[in-house]
Amino acid sequence: MKTFVSSLWAIFFTFTAFAQPQSHHLGEIEPEYLKMTTYDADPTASALVLMSRGEVTFSDEGIVLMVHKRIKVLNKDGLSFANLIIPYYADEKLEHIDKLKARSYKLDAEGKVVESKFDNKNLLDEDIDGYFRQKKAFIPNVVEGSVIEYTYELTSQRYGAVHGWYFQQSEPVLWSEYSICIPSVIKAITLQQGTHEVIEKTESCFNAATAGVGYHWIAQNLPAMRPESYVNNIEDYMSRILVRIQTIRFPGQVPIIIMGDWQKTSTDLLQSQYFGEKLSLLISPELHQIVNTLTANATDPKAKMKAIYNYVHTQMAWNGDEGIYPTMRQSLKKAHDLHKGNAADINLLLTYMLRAADIEADPALASTLNNGAPVPAYPSSTQFNQVLSYVHIGNEEYLLDATEPMTPYTLLAQKNLNQQVFILDKKNPRWMPIKAPKVSKNVTLIEASVLPNKQLKMNVQKSETNYQAVNVRETVAELKEQSAVKEMLEGAAFPITIDSFGFTNLTENLEDAVKLKIKCSTELPESGDFITIGYNLNHPFAQNPFKASERFYPIDFIYPSEFTYNFILNLPANSKVETIPAPLKLSFSGDNALLFNFTTEQTTDGKIQINTKLNINRTLLMPEEYADLRLFFDKVAEKMNELIVLKQ
Repeated sequence: MKTFVSSLWAIFFTFTAFAQPQSHHLGEIEPEYLKMTTYDADPTASALVLMSRGEVTFSDEGIVLMVHKRIKVLNKDGLSFANLIIPYYADEKLEHIDKLKARSYKLDAEGKVVESKFDNKNLLDEDIDGYFRQKKAFIPNVVEGSVIEYTYELTSQRYGAVHGWYFQQSEPVLWSEYSICIPSVIKAITLQQGTHEVIEKTESCFNAATAGVGYHWIAQNLPAMRPESYVNNIEDYMSRILVRIQTIRFPGQVPIIIMGDWQKTSTDLLQSQYFGEKLSLLISPELHQIVNTLTANATDPKAKMKAIYNYVHTQMAWNGDEGIYPTMRQSLKKAHDLHKGNAADINLLLTYMLRAADIEADPALASTLNNGAPVPAYPSSTQFNQVLSYVHIGNEEYLLDATEPMTPYTLLAQKNLNQQVFILDKKNPRWMPIKAPKVSKNVTLIEASVLPNKQLKMNVQKSETNYQAVNVRETVAELKEQSAVKEMLEGAAFPITIDSFGFTNLTENLEDAVKLKIKCSTELPESGDFITIGYNLNHPFAQNPFKASERFYPIDFIYPSEFTYNFILNLPANSKVETIPAPLKLSFSGDNALLFNFTTEQTTDGKIQINTKLNINRTLLMPEEYADLRLFFDKVAEKMNELIVLKQ
């Protein structure tokens, strides 16, 4: 297949409706961009992509993607664009990077252009995960005001994964274009994503005596797509083009199927020596013996599943690498003996051991949140980066991931909550939607007393379940207990002194709640005869997380949540309540997607009690709901930052 086309293909189109860059030649930078200091359409931009071009051709070496970009650095945050990183698939030398040229341009004190070229002797080539590598170039002498320019070619023999194109980026783009000439012997499909206008033109294209179909897409003046709060993967909403080759058919020959249907995708993987063959139950009698020992006292299949999951979960350390293929040339038995591996090593080992216990288990392909949502229209395994274990017991289905040490078997790791997975069932390969997770609860109870020295003493009790508990456990594992507690209180409306604290059930039973008790205090501000008391001890929504004035993509809370926050104040003797916050009840949309209830009470036994509850019931909200959502959380934040005022 390496030499299936003998010529390069070229496409030439003219789009008079667009103000094209004056030159596509390396080094010919328009003077106005060298002088530019800000971008009026987006004054917050740290950089401006002046031109972004991609052209795909076919050669004897494979599919060649030529990339050419120019970027204006507007401030110090834009300097990061000088660090060029180009990933490529290096296994079996199926991809390689060539013809890298990179340079920077700036004006000196006399207004003359100073050009600095990158020396390829300084090009770094680093391993990522055994399959992928990356080229790294640090473009020299880049300062605020510089223009960066680079071009390179990526040659690939992975015919099932033609490189598509993102028109939008994290910073605004003036001009972006992508072209491909598909030879007549190739059948391909394309899919366009995003809401920004992209002009498409289709024409015949040819080189020498061979014709084809040429596609050319152009977009201009694209806004930045910067990550904001509660977005699963910003790239899912960028304007882009996907291209996939389906078949290659030479005259008089049987078509070569590159991308068939999902049945073929499943069969190919299950028959692959790098994937399915590793699940053969004839491979390791030693693993079978371990399974027999683990399940000897299990009374039912679910108990067996839990025993095997807990074993793999605790015995195997995830090395941080994702991907659907196990570590290169390593058997599952070897991964087991090393007690570590990538995600595929661990979850295929889990699937293997479940099958050894006569439990119905199959691999499931997933795309993590940081990898983007899977696209069912493209039957290709290349879009996945994670393997899970699907288990069917009676009428119940489970998706298991043993890579996350703080996540119990009852929860799918947060990174995997990305719409749907593809089950590699030999008889019935299929898509399966990921079920809505259980509600994760965050409960805080604070009992506070005003001391004669004007200190506010507080006894705090916190309880977290499900994903809220996972978050706490991961924070403690990373920062240790004392630092984790300090971080939890950083958002308080007043400075806090921690006197003592203690966790319960950090690691003992991951299915149950994590609990925390804190004794702490703060100095109360005085103003004449009045004492003001804040009750916000780092409520998760005491600040509105939605800062942008508008939003062009959905809001994804990932999992449903319930936040209970109760504050009890023991009033000091001879004090009088001057001000107490008023009750408030909020409901967002007709389906009660969000609910907020805030009540206050002054009791006869000398207490003020504030009870709040915030429910996030619907996890996905659309951009057209954003204005109302932002207003909702403005009101929540305002209420959580009101004060109790006492008169002495």
